[in-house]
Amino acid sequence: MEKVWKSLDIWRPLMNSVIVTVAGTVLHVLLSSLAGYVFIYPRLPGKKVMLTFIMITMMLPQEAIMIPLYVVNKDLHLINTLSSLVLSGLVSGFSILLMRSFFLNVPYEMSESAKIDGAGEFRIFLTMYMRLAAAGLATVTLFEFVGRWNMFTAPVMFINDSMKYTLQVALKAMIIDTSSNSGTYMVTTNVRMAGIVISILPLLAVYPFVQKYFMKGILLGASKE
Repeated sequence: MEKVWKSLDIWRPLMNSVIVTVAGTVLHVLLSSLAGYVFIYPRLPGKKVMLTFIMITMMLPQEAIMIPLYVVNKDLHLINTLSSLVLSGLVSGFSILLMRSFFLNVPYEMSESAKIDGAGEFRIFLTMYMRLAAAGLATVTLFEFVGRWNMFTAPVMFINDSMKYTLQVALKAMIIDTSSNSGTYMVTTNVRMAGIVISILPLLAVYPFVQKYFMKGILLGASKE
């Protein structure tokens, strides 16, 4: 980690975090929404079994699957790439069930009417459900954005190249690792504080825009089974 801070280069890990957070959040929201949309159909074969399996995955702690995840990424030759961080946690049972809960608040008869008018499933999903579930999208997006921006365990496990460190890993090297051999002692206190401020600015910038939808989304998501 010392290579990052010997040059006091905070911008490279910052850009790595931006890439991982934005790409991972967009893919996560899209895939979770598609899965949640599938589960609103009342006649879906095996729906109860699949929903039960999804809830079981939510009971597994992340630490229990880190070694299998490392093996999978190694077999796919993704170790030491930003792709491994984007694909990590690409879908989650929590997001799928949350989006399903929001989609259930949309009257099913509306989609039936749209099908009669000739609309396809994907068009119904994008133009109807995604628009009417804006609060759910904001909720899932905020949760995933914060989780990916603060992600630490996965980068430590999957990334070895200091030029591919994310901001949180680089901050750890700057603030916590104070051994004289690491080069961290060269970083002054004001630079450390600046790094911390930079790490929280995106969260402060995003939350005001989604706060209204987030609060509404929490209430609506809790009111529908």
